[in-house]
Parts: sequence; structure tokens; C-alpha cells
Amino acid sequence: MTKLFFSLTCLLFFVSLSAQHKDHKRDKKAALEELNLSEDQKQQFTDLRNNLKEDLSVLKSSEVSKEEKMSMHESLLADYRGELATFLSDAQLATIDRLYESRREKHADKMERRKDKAEELGLTDAQKEQLGAIKKKAAHEFEIIRNADLEKDEQREKLRLVKSQVDEDVKAVLTPSQYEVWASDRKKHRRSGR
Repeated sequence: MTKLFFSLTCLLFFVSLSAQHKDHKRDKKAALEELNLSEDQKQQFTDLRNNLKEDLSVLKSSEVSKEEKMSMHESLLADYRGELATFLSDAQLATIDRLYESRREKHADKMERRKDKAEELGLTDAQKEQLGAIKKKAAHEFEIIRNADLEKDEQREKLRLVKSQVDEDVKAVLTPSQYEVWASDRKKHRRSGR
């Protein structure tokens, strides 16, 4: 049950997050198609997903302890899991589990590569902390921009400015040799479309 609960959580995040990569939109669409939802289920799923996203956003910005956030997060997810089970079949829930496992494996691979990269760069604990803060701030700014009612060109320009600021901030944290490796990897990552 707990595994299914967390599977649901990750799938809901997977479906609700803004597409940062070209294949992410395709994966999201394929996941929804694979669930083979009726029109009524699609509407219920969308409403549930939007409510979850809003509630988690409020929770994320709250000023409670990490332990309290985790407890509240679990409670929210249990509530949403219960609601989801009221309109999805067992087969659809099983599909969610399978999709989650695939997504979780991809995430684990990504985290392993990130750990390897930190070791390759020889980051100090202070640098890791500073880079984490830079990433968190940028993610928050990206979310605000993506959720704002902006024209595509204006949104693209604002995102470009945030990326430029991230680059400057990272450059200030890393040594010149670390930055050279980081920048090179970032260019490779962008060219590969990830």
C-alpha cells in the first residue's frame, strides 16, 4: 500500500510538472494515454492533480519544520490517494505503479550521475550547499515564470535571464577549473536535448 501510495505521488508529480525537456511532454502524454482514462476520469484526474499541486506548493512555502512538512506531505498524499482510488480501476492503479517504477529508476540514475559529477568536480561541502541553494532559487523562479500569464517570447526571455544568473552564481562558487568542467558538461547536456 505504501509503495502504491508513493507511486501515485511520483506519477502525479510526473504528470503535473512543467515539461523541462522535449521528451518529458511526450512521456506525460503517453502516460495519460496508457491509463486509458474516460473523459470523466480525465477531468477528475486533472482536478485532483491541480489541487495536489496547489496544496503541495502551499506546504512547500510554509515555515514549519522539515519533519512537520514530511508528515503533512504524507497526510496530503494519503488523502489524494484515497480520492484517486474512488475513480480509477485496479488496472489503472497498477499502470500507475508500473509507470512510477520506471520514472523512479530514471530519477535514481540521474541522482547517481549527479553524485558522480560532484565527486568529479571535487566539490567541498560548502560548495555543494551553495550550489543547492542556487538550484533551489532557480527552480522557484522557473516555476513562477512558467505559471505567470506571459507571452511565449516574454517567458522565454525571462527564463533565459534566470539561466544567465544561475551561470554567474555558479561561476562565483566554483574554482575556474571546476567551472570549466561544469560549463562543458552543461553544453553537452543542452545539445543532447535533456
